[in-house]
Amino acid sequence: MNIGIDAKCLVGKRTGVANYVYYLIPEIKAIRPNDTIYLYSHTDFDNPLTSNRVVKRIVNTIQSKSGVIWLYTECKHAIVKDGINVFWSPSGLLPKLDPKIKTVLTIHDFVWKKHPESMTFLYRLAVSLLSSQAVRNADRIFTNSDAVAAELKEYLMRQADAVIRPAVDNKFYHREFSEIEAVKRKYCITAPYFFVVGTLEPRKNLEIFLRAYSDLLAIHSKEASSCRLVIAGGKGWKYSKMVKLINYAQQNGWVQCLGYVEDEDLAALYSGAEVFFMPSFYEGFGMPVLEARYCGTPLAVADVPAMHEAGGNAALYHPPTYEGIYEVLERIIVRKEKPPRPNIESVLWSWKSGALQLSQMIDQLVLPESVGIKLL
Repeated sequence: MNIGIDAKCLVGKRTGVANYVYYLIPEIKAIRPNDTIYLYSHTDFDNPLTSNRVVKRIVNTIQSKSGVIWLYTECKHAIVKDGINVFWSPSGLLPKLDPKIKTVLTIHDFVWKKHPESMTFLYRLAVSLLSSQAVRNADRIFTNSDAVAAELKEYLMRQADAVIRPAVDNKFYHREFSEIEAVKRKYCITAPYFFVVGTLEPRKNLEIFLRAYSDLLAIHSKEASSCRLVIAGGKGWKYSKMVKLINYAQQNGWVQCLGYVEDEDLAALYSGAEVFFMPSFYEGFGMPVLEARYCGTPLAVADVPAMHEAGGNAALYHPPTYEGIYEVLERIIVRKEKPPRPNIESVLWSWKSGALQLSQMIDQLVLPESVGIKLL
C-alpha cells in the first residue's frame, strides 16, 4: 500500500505539528512493514526518516511559494501520479481527491474560531473556509485532544473518528544535576529560573503574562528578583508587541530570551526550572506541558480544557487573564507556594498507541475485511 503524507510542516525548525508528524512516522513504518510512505513537501527538508520505505517527494514549482496553494495544486497532482492509496493531511487542510484515494485529516485546534483576533484577517478567512471544506472532504478525521474533538462537533458538526494525543520522545525525562548545569552554562543561565516554552504569537498570552510579572516585580522586587524568567521559542505572527516587552524586560535583567531551542537541550532546561508556565489563551493540546511533566517540572498553566489533558491533576491551573496570572505568580513568588511534582502514571498513551489508531483507520478505509475493527 502507498501512504501519502503532507509533510510540509517538517520544513525548518520543528515545533508542535511537525513534532507530531515526525514522531508518528517511524511508528507507522514499524507497524506497516509492507507499505511505502511518501512525504510530500513544497520545500526540501533535512529529515532522517527517509529510507527505502519512506520516500521524500519534493514537488517544487512556481506554486511552491505558498504551501496552501501548493497543497491544492501540485501536491494533489503528485498524489495521483504516485498511486497513493491513503493520504494523511496533518495540517487541517485537505484538497478534494479522487474518491479512490482515501483521506485522513488531523484537526489540531480551532484558533480561527476561538481567538480570531490572534490571526491576520486574510489568513483567518482562508483557514476558516478551507478548514470547513477539508472536514467535508475527509473520509476519516482525528483530533489531538478530547477538547478539539468537542469543538469539531460544535463548530463543524462532525464527529471525530478518533483522538490521537501527542506523546513525548524518550529524551524527555528528569536530568541529573551535572547535565542541567552544563546546559545552563551553555545558555548563560546563572540564577534560579522559571521557564516558558512557546512560539511568540498572541494566543500564547505572553504579553499579559509579562505585564503581570512586571507589575508584581514592581511591588515585590525583593521576592521576584530571586528568580529569572527564561523564555524559549521562535517568532510567530503578530509578535512585535511581545518582542518590545521582552526586550525591555531583558534590559532590566529579569527576562532571558533564548529563541528557538533544540530538543536535545529542552529536557535539561525543563528539569532545572523552578516552575514551568504556559499561560496560553487557547491550546489544541499543549505539548510543552506534557514534556515538562515528563521531566518532573512543577506546572502552572492556563485553565483551558486541552491543557488539563496535557498537565493531568498535578498542575496548578489559573485563568488566562491578567488577574489570574498575577494571582498565581503572587502565590508562587511571594507566598512561596509551589505546585506539586507532576506524575506520568496517568499518561496512558504513546506515539506507538497513536500510530496503531491511525493504522487501524487506514485499514478500515482500504481493506473491506477490516470494517469491524474498533479504534483504540
